[in-house]
Amino acid sequence: MAAAVHVAGTLAISTDVSGSLAALGYSVNGVNITVLEFMENIPGDEKGGDAGPPIDVLSHGTIHIVEFDMTKWDDALAGQIDTRVKSGTAGSVSAGDLMRADSKALRLLLNGANFTRNYLHAIPRGNIQLGPVGSRYSRRRFVFECHDVGGVLYNSTTS
Repeated sequence: MAAAVHVAGTLAISTDVSGSLAALGYSVNGVNITVLEFMENIPGDEKGGDAGPPIDVLSHGTIHIVEFDMTKWDDALAGQIDTRVKSGTAGSVSAGDLMRADSKALRLLLNGANFTRNYLHAIPRGNIQLGPVGSRYSRRRFVFECHDVGGVLYNSTTS
C-alpha cells in the first residue's frame, strides 16, 4: 500500500452523557489521540534474571487519551461532562464513583468524512479548560480516557 496524506475532514463529536447520543459540537484543528500501552517485563535466569533483558513482555492492555478543543459546542452537554459522570447535573460534583463498574463512563463518537472512532467507554479526565470568557469567542478543552469493553476499545458505529 502506498503512503498517503490523511485528512479526516470536519470532525463532529457526539456523546451519550445525557443518556442518548447527542451532538456535542465540532473540534478546532482536529483531535489528538495518545495510545498508552501497559506492559511489564518478565525476567528469566536464561538471560541474567532481574539484571538482564526480559525473556518476554506481558501486555496488560491499552487505553487511548483523546484531547480536543472546541469553539462551538452544546453548553448543556458540556456542563454535564464537567460533572464527570453520565447523566450528571451541571455544576454538581461527586466523589466515590466507580466510573466503569457504576456505568458512569460515556460513549464518545468522533465522526469525520474520512475518520470515525466510536469509543465505548470514555471517562472525562484531565483539567477542564474554558476561556477566555469575555468579549471574545471562548474555547473549551476536553480530555477523555478511553477504555475497552470486553476487549473492544472502539468501533466504527456512527449511530
